[in-house]
Amino acid sequence: ARGVTVLFGGWDGHHEIGETWEWDGAAWTQRASNASEPAPRDGAGMAFDSARMVTMLFGGYPDSSLSDETWEWDGATWARRAVAGPTARYAPAMVYDSTRNVTTLLGGWVGDTFNGDPSSSETWGLFTVCAADFNRDATVDCHDYDAFVAAFETGDVAADFDADGAVDFFDYDAFVVAFEGGC
Repeated sequence: ARGVTVLFGGWDGHHEIGETWEWDGAAWTQRASNASEPAPRDGAGMAFDSARMVTMLFGGYPDSSLSDETWEWDGATWARRAVAGPTARYAPAMVYDSTRNVTTLLGGWVGDTFNGDPSSSETWGLFTVCAADFNRDATVDCHDYDAFVAAFETGDVAADFDADGAVDFFDYDAFVVAFEGGC
């Protein structure tokens, strides 16, 4: 979408690298770093999320241990995402599935990769649509709460959005307040 391929990190034979580069088809350009960026690493997985226009980075080998960090590059800055997901790993394969709006991660080495620990065959997905958009119509409104409640059986505490121990119309109010500014 921005007409570039993004590269982050690598190994120079002595150290992990923490540089961001972009290739426009004719030349490589090193991009300026920001205060918050991934630590130098090699073996991270990367994929471009075309719905949100960000390059996703996961894992790799910074310093002396494997990483389980998820980062996003928007073409100007890196930002770390706090998401639950795979255990730390080295060299996973990643791809973005625009049909399902999910960044998919496959495999990678887990544990101490230099002592021959096994590779992982796990597949993970990071859905990048708004978590509050339960009916997947690209808006967050009262219809999303209806879809949320419909996904649970009557009285299911998982639908207790305001965490008061009861599933009632106050949960709708808490839902609307939490997402009034969008996701």
